[in-house]
Amino acid sequence: DDPLIESARPAVTGIRVGNNFSETLRLALELHPEARQVFVIAVSPDQQNVAAVQAELRSFSRRARLTYLQADSLDRLEAAAEAVPRGSLILYVWYQQAGAAFVMDPMEPARRVVEAARVPVYGVADALIGSGVIGGMMRGTRATGARAGEMARRILDGTPARDIPIENAPLRPIFDWRRLQRWRIDVKRLPAEADIRFVMVEKDRAA
Repeated sequence: DDPLIESARPAVTGIRVGNNFSETLRLALELHPEARQVFVIAVSPDQQNVAAVQAELRSFSRRARLTYLQADSLDRLEAAAEAVPRGSLILYVWYQQAGAAFVMDPMEPARRVVEAARVPVYGVADALIGSGVIGGMMRGTRATGARAGEMARRILDGTPARDIPIENAPLRPIFDWRRLQRWRIDVKRLPAEADIRFVMVEKDRAA
């Protein structure tokens, strides 16, 4: 290695977090091969964010018809979700209101979508597990935070940041067992490394 090149490397490290929309939609379509329509909820006042979602999912238009639900209030979002026809899927990315005077619970829009919808709803953030979404290809927030903490500790112990490679945050299939039961999805069809949550909760209730 050229020492001049190595010395020019930025003295930084960290975890790179990219988008996981396409991975989640691909998994959802594998679990629901009969689905021909996907309704995407990616509402944001920043149209660049919305355009990024649309660009990443564009290739799926050959597999299913993609429709982006737009709603300027939670009531209208709920009504739009309720109108989604059976046999379709909903991909919930995020819902951000423009000019909101309060900090919205990020799970609240997802909960209302799930309660209104008559079709399976998939999500892209592990924080949504428990809101009613079935699951998706997600980054474990805690695991990513723990890994970042390990990097910070190494730096505090004297390891130069440039000696710690920048990593991509790993994706993992995460599911809510209760929603798998609701939509009759056999766990044997899930990826072998799937993290299935809330299994014991249901077993305890049945006992």
